[in-house]
Formats: sequence, C-alpha cells, structure tokens
Amino acid sequence: MIQFIVATHGKFAEGIKTSIELIIGNIDNLEILNCYTTQSFNLKEEVEFILKKYPKEELIVLTDIFGGSVNNEFLENISNYKNLNIVSGVNLPLILTLIEKQNDYDNPKELIRESIEECGNSLIYCNDELEKKIEEDQEF
Repeated sequence: MIQFIVATHGKFAEGIKTSIELIIGNIDNLEILNCYTTQSFNLKEEVEFILKKYPKEELIVLTDIFGGSVNNEFLENISNYKNLNIVSGVNLPLILTLIEKQNDYDNPKELIRESIEECGNSLIYCNDELEKKIEEDQEF
C-alpha cells in the first residue's frame, strides 16, 4: 500500500488536503505535515516520527520546495528508508493524479514518473492561451 505525505512550509499542506477532500472526498492514505506553524516545531523529530510510523508502506512524500528545509530533511533519510520516495514542487493536479492512479501501478516509482509527466504541462499562462484563441477565431 502507498502512504502519501504532503509536507510543506506553513499551512500549505493543510490547504492541499482540504482542496483534495472537496474534490474527491476523504483519502485514508493521505497525511499532512504543516511545518513551522508553532515555535516548538521540530522538523527532524516530526520527519523521524512519520518515517517510523510507516515502516512497511511505500511512502510518497510531496514537498513544496526542492532544496528547502522540509525537502532536505526528508532527503537526509532517503538512504535509511528504502520505501521513501520524495517529490518536490507539489501541486494539486499532481497529488490528484497520484491518488487517482495509485492502484494502477505496482511500482511507486513508475506511478510518480508517469504522474509527473502527465501533470508537467499543468502550469499555463492563461493570457497567452486567450490570445491564441482570439487569433484563431479571427482567422475564420
């Protein structure tokens, strides 16, 4: 089974989970980690707790910023946890795709790679798209 962890600075992870639940409902295998939301927050302890909590599940951890403290803390543990897969740059289309397709793949690495490829074009400058549409309409 796959366990998804969304770990971000601030309450971004919580916002992603709220949006996911609004779109597709409650996801049992999704956990979030809001980082640095209290002064007593200890990233190292929180990451260690999560990693030990899921020793047999395939973990897909989605972080917000590659090279950021949250991402780096999980990366420091990658050699000790063979079930740990880390993806940075989490966004709603990516996590929705991963969740929707998780049962279609036996290998989490394939799921991740295919989902990233599929969602790679989800960033669109809408002004340019609108201009293209106007130009196309004017040609007819």
